[in-house]
Amino acid sequence: MIKEINPKTSIFLRQTNLSRLKKIFYDSGYYISGFPGNLFIWTSILTSLAFIFIGFFKTYITQTSKLKGILETVILGMFAATVSYFVSDIIEGIITG
Repeated sequence: MIKEINPKTSIFLRQTNLSRLKKIFYDSGYYISGFPGNLFIWTSILTSLAFIFIGFFKTYITQTSKLKGILETVILGMFAATVSYFVSDIIEGIITG
């Protein structure tokens, strides 16, 4: 038996959950202003660690050396972050005039 989903209810529930997340992460301001340290450095370190783990586990699938897999993933992640930074800078310049 297939139960029909009321679209108004499901949209309301999604908006309610999103508003709760927004209240927790954005409106409080504690997570950014209350952080004891340089937020950019810490996010860079944690992102690099995530890419290292992904590269490490990728080597089990591709059967390549661990160093090669880690370096490929970290370098590709750094390249993607750099490109996205400059693209967003260009778009911001277009929007703000």
